[in-house]
Amino acid sequence: MLFNIYTNDQPIIKETKHFLYADDLALAAQDTTFEIVERKLTRSLHELTNYYTKNQLRPNPDKTQVCSFHLRNREAKRELKVEWLGKPLGNTEHPVYLGVTLDRTLTFKEQCKKTKMKVEARNNLIRKLAGNKWGATPNTIRTTGLALCFSAGEYACPVWNQTKHTKHVDTALNETCRIITGCLKPTPLKYIYPLAGIIPPGIRRHAATCIERTKQSMDQRHPMYGYLGPQRRLKSRRSFITNSTTNHVTPEQYRIQKWREELQCEKPVPPAEHLPCGGNQPWIIWKTLYRLRTEVAKTKVNMRKWGYQKESDILCECGEDQSDDHLLQCTLAQPGCETGDLALANEKAISIATHWLKQNI
Repeated sequence: MLFNIYTNDQPIIKETKHFLYADDLALAAQDTTFEIVERKLTRSLHELTNYYTKNQLRPNPDKTQVCSFHLRNREAKRELKVEWLGKPLGNTEHPVYLGVTLDRTLTFKEQCKKTKMKVEARNNLIRKLAGNKWGATPNTIRTTGLALCFSAGEYACPVWNQTKHTKHVDTALNETCRIITGCLKPTPLKYIYPLAGIIPPGIRRHAATCIERTKQSMDQRHPMYGYLGPQRRLKSRRSFITNSTTNHVTPEQYRIQKWREELQCEKPVPPAEHLPCGGNQPWIIWKTLYRLRTEVAKTKVNMRKWGYQKESDILCECGEDQSDDHLLQCTLAQPGCETGDLALANEKAISIATHWLKQNI
């Protein structure tokens, strides 16, 4: 805070734009040729040097990097020639500003890849909680997944939400919800997120983008207030300003409304931002209950279909084919239950889940 007060009178050069957050300053210049941009940046750095000298501040050219953003593929390897205090500044292909990795054409491919790796590393922590013999409660695992994985997977998402590379992040977040619910990989994604009580990543990012768009258009304190955005040159370049709408309802209401429109199915449970019935059970019973709800369990029929079971060995101990439907009505697992019982997680459903838990279904 004291540093910000001390440097609050830094000069703002007219031919460049300033982006300042705490003590992190970025200069940007825009023009038709590289040479003009280089001259603008060099002059701006010279004026800043005079300010730093007068205020006993020491600039560090070694830690300063430059990068050019353009769509001229023929000059993709063109480096900016900018000097500061007699030292040429180093060029970087993927500069990182406030935790967001940029690239020459602003596709945010590297940003999505790094985010995926970060979420995957945190998924390993969730797996530790969701052990077979020990672990936290279902609510704790869900809260941990939101705090560790989804927070990292949605950082600065209004900036990169429009790119096609978000599928990399979605893959890692899908795995997060599979860990939270204990569902197997063949389970359809449309079942995974309602069972986890988490809205799908695409809808969450879109809601965050609309919130940012609302702030940008209505809050005069927003750094991009009144900015209309440039004319689109390529279909693949979509700004959140032109591809999102202002939102006049709460984020929770918007997310649920958008989710219901896209899901169009309330099987096995209706969409909601909380765990469905059964969330108070131990995680190992809760996991088996979810596999029964989605009708994707480790039955002998499924194991044969997935290539893990011998061709002829599909019979249950009661003598019938051990399929997903059979698990609910097996004579050895009395009393039986219906799909409605699974949705309510009543005594019948818990009894069935406890029975098949012993067989690692």
